[in-house]
Amino acid sequence: PIAFTSFTTMVGLMSFRAASVEAVRELGFSGSIGILGAMVSTLMVLPFFLRLDRKGKMVSKKRKENGTDSIDRCLHAINWLSGLGSPMRRNAVLVLGFSLFALAGFGVTKARVDHDPLKFYFEDNPLRVGIETLDQNVAGAGSMSVLVEKKGGVKDLALLKKMETFEERLRAYKNPVTGKHLVTGVASLLNVIKETNRALHEGDEAFYKLPDTQRGISDALFLFENASLDDSRRVLTTDSTKTLMNFSLHWIAVTELEHFIEFVNGEVETTFGKSASVNPSGLAYSMTSTLSVLVHDLYRSFGAAILMVTLLMIFVFRDIKLGLISMIPNVLPIMVSVLVMLALEIPLNLSNILIASIAIGICVDDTIHFFHHFRQGFKLHGDVEAGIQHAIESTGRAMFLTTVVLVLGLASYLGGTLTSLVHFGLLVNICVVLALFSDLLFAPAILRIAYPSKTS
Repeated sequence: PIAFTSFTTMVGLMSFRAASVEAVRELGFSGSIGILGAMVSTLMVLPFFLRLDRKGKMVSKKRKENGTDSIDRCLHAINWLSGLGSPMRRNAVLVLGFSLFALAGFGVTKARVDHDPLKFYFEDNPLRVGIETLDQNVAGAGSMSVLVEKKGGVKDLALLKKMETFEERLRAYKNPVTGKHLVTGVASLLNVIKETNRALHEGDEAFYKLPDTQRGISDALFLFENASLDDSRRVLTTDSTKTLMNFSLHWIAVTELEHFIEFVNGEVETTFGKSASVNPSGLAYSMTSTLSVLVHDLYRSFGAAILMVTLLMIFVFRDIKLGLISMIPNVLPIMVSVLVMLALEIPLNLSNILIASIAIGICVDDTIHFFHHFRQGFKLHGDVEAGIQHAIESTGRAMFLTTVVLVLGLASYLGGTLTSLVHFGLLVNICVVLALFSDLLFAPAILRIAYPSKTS
């Protein structure tokens, strides 16, 4: 079981290798290497220290005297609740478990994808307060850039008019959620030409516009470049074939930005066509594209992990039915955690989007130990109750203690200063605890239906 749990956990993490983001791919590889190292040290280093316990001090005094302790009594109570000697209790557990499964399945379809890095901080965090103040009172805390490139040069009057039309349409865009204008300001070659043209006409505001002729454009840029060459290089390349339009935006969530990005892409095609190469980029684009890629990676990596773990379970147990049954208590905790996210209004974002693939690797460990020992006991005695009892006595205590250790370790995240870390620790802890009860409560009830006693 130690080897198989290590391999299945590695499979869960190696599913990240299918991701498009390099950081996620590296997480999958380095995590798998860490699991392999843990398995090797457990099998080769730990036995040395266990041999030092010649007097059995690792066993509690109370358990030595009475043969049982509070953990053993707790495990027996859970087994009794799962239907030991009572088909009614067994059926009640099955109805509750599968109802929860169906409800969680419905909740998965309602999961809300929303990524806002600013909400990673609590409301009173100085950084969040500062960014929100900047966004409300200055020019907005978001940004987007648009690179315009033309082989013949971007000083062309026809192209500049198209850039002006493009800018006006983006300024007119309103956030479909709030109804407010999203673009708060634009810095581009157009500003330079308009300001220079106004200066050439003694500051008359009526001339804050593009000159009517190509000659006027050339004169305005000639004066500007002579007056401030360094400033001109910020908006125009030396060969005048590329220019950058910088848009200041109000800070909004990535899901709201997706509508704006679609609008920008449509306006690029409509306004410029093939007259120039126009490529939007910047913070807004990078956040939106990264989230959309990772959402796709979530489904792909989790799907790959589920498929590979299922095949491994069938291989481990040499039994298709037992392998498929063993996946039910593995998937249930992950699906229920989605219900918790809905109840607590925790959106699916970059900080928790890969929790499912991580959790499946953790949850499957207890399942393999429990089902492995159940299979041994069932083959030995030919009785499902004997198999379940053998599994609980052999590995139930270890499953309980490893869950406690994991919960205590992950509890450190709950004291984090970032909401993303707090949510991560909370959701993984929920998966770990639910995985224990799924294996000790729900799985035995299923086994009592799927494997009737051979002696009966």
